[in-house]
Amino acid sequence: MGWNEGLEILLERGADLNIAGGVWGTGLSVAAYRGHRETIRWLLDHGANLSISGKGRYGHPLQSAAINANRSLETMRLLVKHGADVRAQGGRFRYALQAAALRGSPKSILLLIRMGADVNAKGGRHHTALQAACAAGNEKVVKLLLRHGTNVNTRGGRHGSPLQAACVFGRPSTVRLLLQGGVDVDAEGGLFGTSLQAAALNNRTEVVNILLHEADPRWVFIDRKLNRATVKVLDRADELISNPFEPAPAPDAEKSSANEEGEPDLDELLGTTNGVHGPLVEEAKKNVRHAGTWPTTPMLATKLRNVRIVASAVSEMKTVVHTKTMRELGFGDDTPPTAWLEWGRGDS
Repeated sequence: MGWNEGLEILLERGADLNIAGGVWGTGLSVAAYRGHRETIRWLLDHGANLSISGKGRYGHPLQSAAINANRSLETMRLLVKHGADVRAQGGRFRYALQAAALRGSPKSILLLIRMGADVNAKGGRHHTALQAACAAGNEKVVKLLLRHGTNVNTRGGRHGSPLQAACVFGRPSTVRLLLQGGVDVDAEGGLFGTSLQAAALNNRTEVVNILLHEADPRWVFIDRKLNRATVKVLDRADELISNPFEPAPAPDAEKSSANEEGEPDLDELLGTTNGVHGPLVEEAKKNVRHAGTWPTTPMLATKLRNVRIVASAVSEMKTVVHTKTMRELGFGDDTPPTAWLEWGRGDS
C-alpha cells in the first residue's frame, strides 16, 4: 500500500488533514520535509491548508522543504506554485529563507527572494539568513544574499553577527567575503564578545590571521573574564593573537566578489517556460484594481512582490498599472506601459 492509499483510508474514516501538533506540525510539513511531492499534491487536492504555520519543528511546509538540502528546490517550487507564503513565520528558523541559507542551494534562495522573501528578516536560531549561511560556510549563498542587499552588520542571535558565526566555525573564505562587503570587524555581541575573540577562542588560526592582517581590528586582546573559556583556551587564544603569520592571499579575489554572473529568471526557478500562471496569478488578480489604479494591498507589497507575477496578472486582466506601482516594482519612470504588459506576457 502506498502513502496516498493509506491517506485515502484515513480520510474516509474522518481524519482531519489540517490537524497540527507534535514534532512535524502537519501532514503537509512531513511530506514537504521528505520531498514526497505526489503526497503534497494529494493533500492539497483534498483540502490541506498551506497557510497553517507556527506548528512543529520547522513551523510550516515551506520551511520544512527548505531545510532538506537534497530535495528542497523541486518541493519548494511545488509549494510556491500553490501559493505558499514565503514570509510565513514559525519553527526553528522562523523563515524558510533562513533554513534554505543553512542547507539549500543558491537557486532555492533565489526562488524565495524572487517570490518576496525579506533578506533582512530577523528571528530564529541563526537570527538572519546571512548568519545561517555564514555558520554553514555556504559561500555561494553568502554572495547571493550580499548581492540582494542583506545587511552585513545586523547584530543578534547566538553568534552575535554573521562575521562572528563565520569566525566560530572557521570559514576563512566567508570571512573575506564579509570584509569585502563592509562588515564591522569590531562589532560587539554574541557568546564571544568580538569576532577576533570568537576566532581565537575557537582556535581558528587562519581566520585570526585574516582579521589581524586584512581587517585591522581595534580590539586586539582577549577578555580573560569570559567565564565560558578555560585558562588553557584563553592562553592559546592569546598566543594566536600575539604571534600572527601572514595568511595566504585569497584565490581569485576579484572573482570572489559579490558581483556574480547573471542569475536565472523566475521561469527557470519555477520550472516553467511561458511566464507564471495558475494560483499565483489568480491570487494577484484579486488584488489588482481596475484600469488607471494601482495595487495597495499588503500582499502585493510582500508575498507577491515579483514583477512577472503581477505583470502576468495585469496582462491577463488587460488593464494598465499606475506608474507608481511600476516604479515600486523595479521599472523606471520612463518605462512605457506597453513594455510592462509585454514583459508580463513573457515576450521579452
